[in-house]
Amino acid sequence: AQKMLVGQNGFVTMFLFVDAEKSSQNQNPGSPADSTQHEDGKIKPDDVRVRPDSVLFICLAGTDRSAIGEGWVRKLSPPTTTASAGLSSHFEGAAVSSESQRLAKASGFTLEHHRARKLSLEEARRSDIIVFFDRMDLLDFSERCREAGDTECVTKSRVLMDYIDRERRYTIADPYHTGNHADVFRLIELGVRAMLEQENFFRTEAGLLDIVTQQKRQLVRANQRIFELQNQLKGKTEVAALVPGLKGQLRAGLTGTAQIIEQVRDLQFKYKDVCSKYEDSKETLASRLAEMNQQRDDLKRALEKDRRQHEEIERRNEEIRSLKRKLAKCRRELEGEARSRATLEERIGELLLSGGT
Repeated sequence: AQKMLVGQNGFVTMFLFVDAEKSSQNQNPGSPADSTQHEDGKIKPDDVRVRPDSVLFICLAGTDRSAIGEGWVRKLSPPTTTASAGLSSHFEGAAVSSESQRLAKASGFTLEHHRARKLSLEEARRSDIIVFFDRMDLLDFSERCREAGDTECVTKSRVLMDYIDRERRYTIADPYHTGNHADVFRLIELGVRAMLEQENFFRTEAGLLDIVTQQKRQLVRANQRIFELQNQLKGKTEVAALVPGLKGQLRAGLTGTAQIIEQVRDLQFKYKDVCSKYEDSKETLASRLAEMNQQRDDLKRALEKDRRQHEEIERRNEEIRSLKRKLAKCRRELEGEARSRATLEERIGELLLSGGT
């Protein structure tokens, strides 16, 4: 039977071709392993795993999230080889943000000397586990691996938050854009602790031997059950008659699945195109906003200059009005003096005439 898993974002993530009776028991490839002990006392196949020796954290820039994950692994599991890198070379050589450095120092490790660097596929091939924080980054990395003809890197890739809640398909956003450094730091710590536990980083050799022993017993019981089922199916030719029809249905289902995959790939490309246009629009809007802010500041300075000029004009107008008042007062005084002089001259004339007679 064929089982197709579709995530909440609409992308087909993986396919399983499993036996019908075991499809409800097996785990998804590329998913974190469950804990060793289960409620029914059985051991799942993924529980018997060799302890990983190395883990590689990958985010877009390689500055904050991947560096924090690397720092937590160095603190919690010192024997483990760990590293971090970014998909983009735009931030290569950049340091971790000051807020993340402060949180790391408060948690007992340092990110002071970390510098971002671009991921190489060779480094990914050498790592036992590859951990992402964002599903779009995982899709981008998977495309690069497939183009390079490398599927092993895809199968050992994980999303960190799947170790905590695989059903909800959480991602951890870049704090460079959201600003919530403390929340991101705490989520990465929880995810790393869950990863170290579920991926057998803490598994001892004695515990592995116990698991192998229990697994052998499970295999014996499974072989006995298969033998019983084979005996029950002997002589039932009607089952064989149904096989051709089931094969035809399976081929038709595979054809439909291939069409769905093609449609999903088209949607992925369209989504990436929309994201690219959104980023371009965001940069254009940011540039336009900066220009408008500059124009606003220029207008403020021009208005302030006009206001000072207006105040200067008002001051000078007031001085002119004051001078006009003084001038009018002087004119009145001069007119009064002119009248007094005329009167005085008339009086002198009269006196001169009277003195002559």
